[in-house]
Amino acid sequence: MRQGVNLDRNPVKKCTQCGQVKPLSEFYKNSSQRDGRTAACKACVAELSRRYYENNKEKIAEGMRRHYENNKEKMVERARRYREGNKEKIAARARRWREENKEKVAEYSRRYCGENKKKVAESTRRYYENNKEKIAEGMRRYCENNKEKIAEIKRRHYENNKEKIAERKRRHRKNLTDPYIKGLLRQQGISNPPAELVEIKRQQVIAKRLLQQMKEENYEPDCINDETKQRENESTSEWHDEA
Repeated sequence: MRQGVNLDRNPVKKCTQCGQVKPLSEFYKNSSQRDGRTAACKACVAELSRRYYENNKEKIAEGMRRHYENNKEKMVERARRYREGNKEKIAARARRWREENKEKVAEYSRRYCGENKKKVAESTRRYYENNKEKIAEGMRRYCENNKEKIAEIKRRHYENNKEKIAERKRRHRKNLTDPYIKGLLRQQGISNPPAELVEIKRQQVIAKRLLQQMKEENYEPDCINDETKQRENESTSEWHDEA
């Protein structure tokens, strides 16, 4: 039997760092060793690597920078091939990391957006312009698959903001804003109306409100009064002629 190695059905080996006897599966493979395994166990190798990195951060960073500069095209191509061949794996790993680090992600996003407002706004605008159909389709699918969730969110929002929502509606109705006019057109079965139709509907609402106000105030324009008086005079004259 070789020193430190047990060649039975469950082979073990003694780590040269911690001195513990562990299964061979706890040692990395190394073809340069007689038994095909590293002298130190995985745990000790990890600790040695961590200590070395802590003591040589600048040296390691400089070595990595030089290696990248000397092999930029090769490394970029390798990274591209890896991404193309492992899209699902990379996406799953990213989702898992975000799930495990929600607070960290939220804090980073908040800080980045706060420090780069113009950049974020421009990036968002460009993405929307280049992906309108994709975004619309994604929103449609999300709404279809989350009807109850969306309804509950709307219900909670309404319950917590009744006065604010009512005030906003009153403001829109009073000022005849585009959202209010478009809402009236949607009630008539017209979705996504052009600007010209919105303006026509706005003028119709203004005229209707004016007529309603005149009716409530019992107001009659002078032209209506003059016409009425003329008809009355004609009627009286005809009665006298007949008489």
